[in-house]
This record gives sequence, C-alpha cells and structure tokens, in this order.
Amino acid sequence: MAQRQTLAQPRIVARLREWQYACATAASRQPQGNIPRVGRVLQSKEVSHGQKPKDFARFPDSVDRVGRDSAVHAISSGLGTRAVERQDAKSVRVSVESGSGQVTVSGGSSRLLDADFSYGYSFASPQVAYKVESGIGQLDITQDGERTHFGTTHNDWDLRFSNNVPLELKVDMGAGEGRFRLRDVQVTDLRLQMGAGHVDVDLTGDRKKDLNVDIQGGVGQATIRVPRNVGVIASASGGIGSVNSHGLKRDGDDYVNDLYGKTPATIHVKVQGGVGEISLIEED
Repeated sequence: MAQRQTLAQPRIVARLREWQYACATAASRQPQGNIPRVGRVLQSKEVSHGQKPKDFARFPDSVDRVGRDSAVHAISSGLGTRAVERQDAKSVRVSVESGSGQVTVSGGSSRLLDADFSYGYSFASPQVAYKVESGIGQLDITQDGERTHFGTTHNDWDLRFSNNVPLELKVDMGAGEGRFRLRDVQVTDLRLQMGAGHVDVDLTGDRKKDLNVDIQGGVGQATIRVPRNVGVIASASGGIGSVNSHGLKRDGDDYVNDLYGKTPATIHVKVQGGVGEISLIEED
C-alpha cells in the first residue's frame, strides 16, 4: 500500500497544480466572494498542518499525511498584478530585490510601472512601495526570503516601465535568469547583482544621456547588447572566464566601439566577479 501511495502522489500534485492555476486565474478576474473554494481556503490559511479541506474529497484518501501536505503546499502559489503611477516625479530610483527565478525588465508602459508576478509556494508575495519627495521618486519592489522547498517551483517577475521617465535601476536577485530589455528606456544607471545563471542586457536604442552599467556576481553567462550609434566602453575584471566581442575592439584592458569618444552620450559597462562568459554584441 505504501508503494502505491508514493507512486500516486506525483500525479495528484500535478493535478492540484493545474487546478490551483485555474483557481488563481479565476480569482484575479472575479470579486472575492466568487473565488473558488480552494483559493479562499489557502489564501485565508484555513488549512492546518495535515488537515484536508472539503474540496479535497475528490482526491484519493490513499494519499498519506506527507503526500497530502505536499499537495496542499503545491497549490499554494500566487499570481499578482501591480500598477504604479508616476505622480509628479521628474526621475525615479528603482530598487528590485527578488529571490531566485526569472526577472524580465522592459519598457512600453503607459504608467511608471506595470508588473505581473507569478510565484510558487516557497516564495513570499512580492511587495511594491512608491513615494515621491522633492521631485524624485523611490520605487521599491521586494520579496522576503525564500522558504525551503522540495521539487521544482517558480518565481517569475515581469516589470514594464515607462519610456518617458529617467530611471536609476538597482537589481539584486538570486540565481536564475535576468532579461533586461532596456531599448528606448531612459535608464541612466544600472546596477545588477545576481547569483548563478544567465543575464541578457539590451542597451540598444538612442541615448541622450550617459549610461553607467555595473554587473556583479556569480553569473554563468552575461550577454550585453550595445548600440552601434552611441559610444561604448566596456571593461571586465575579477575571475572572468572569457570575453567574446562582436563589433567592439580591444583597447588595452577595455573594449570600445568605433564611436567611443565621438558622441554626446557614452555607455560605460563594467562587469565584475565570477562571470563565466561575457558576450559584447554591437547592434543597430
């Protein structure tokens, strides 16, 4: 019997995850009173350790206590959407602190920020705080520490900023993948601290002001895309595995493009730490 229970648990957990996703999607579109029963039970923490809510009746009682608890936790994930207006800020400082997972940053929002969050049961709900003082906005997007978990889980953030607001962007994230599609976004300062994983930074587009980029951490691979029509200088130091340059040339310890020193704005890129491979790619 114990063997049959163990074999059944992964299938039940998978069914519950599919069910939870449907419940969470429905909850995001309906008033609180219409949220499916399981969504309300888990959100209000009515399920105590080892307790089986009524909605679990359709799942076999052959699942033992450990398997049942795993199933409850497996469906305790969340979806969230946040929107932040610029107010009267002339520029904004943005601080992003996330656990391991995937963070995508891009432009195109009609507001200061439009954000979508999707996270598993081992991650806390992301928090967004914003204030404006003396014409400078401070936007903080944070997440409490990651809880211990077994098996796979997810933590995906999609952050879309306005193209019309000068931004100073600081990102501190755990292991995973970072996608920074900053073409046409008015970033003047980008500081990225990341654990193991891959980061892809797109800095192409017109730049009216200098842009300083500082990437640090144990990133396995960093791909940095720079514009052909703006001067660029890049440097790498501290345990770097290899540097692949496409369109930039070596100048002492640095890499520069043909327009370095010839345009009103300059992009300064500095990569530090245990990055295994860096690709510098010049694009239109």
